Amino acid sequence: MKHLLAVALFLAALKSANAQTLGPDVVQNGGFDTGSGWSLGNGWQITPGPTAETGLAFHNEGASSALSQSPAVPMTAGAVYRVTYTVTNAATSSNPLHWLRLRGSTPAITPLSYGAGPFSFDVTAPASVHTISVHASYGCACVLDNVSIREIQP
Repeated sequence: MKHLLAVALFLAALKSANAQTLGPDVVQNGGFDTGSGWSLGNGWQITPGPTAETGLAFHNEGASSALSQSPAVPMTAGAVYRVTYTVTNAATSSNPLHWLRLRGSTPAITPLSYGAGPFSFDVTAPASVHTISVHASYGCACVLDNVSIREIQP
């Protein structure tokens, strides 16, 4: 019994030591609850609203421009940010490739991702980030939701 208590205390301390705190979200309207905050590139549309069928961004196959916005709060150069987003309905795409990019003095790009699912990446912000952009390949017909970028704080 004493051994189990010691193991439990050790695991709790380890979890606490590895816990990460995330700063405020730099993405405005990442859940697409309204039509605001985003510049729609060719092939993108937003269906605003708080239900499962709304509050989504759609990318049509046959277009390759980005969905973009300026950060809602300034990003810190050299800081690491947790980038998350969800892609669904990509099964009928001929090439459901997508990625997120931070545009600043140099670009910072998440790994190229394929298909549907929740995606999460840690990205180091370049200096002077002025644009957040979500890209989908020419062959990607998909739905985007829950875009978030938050600084990982010590």
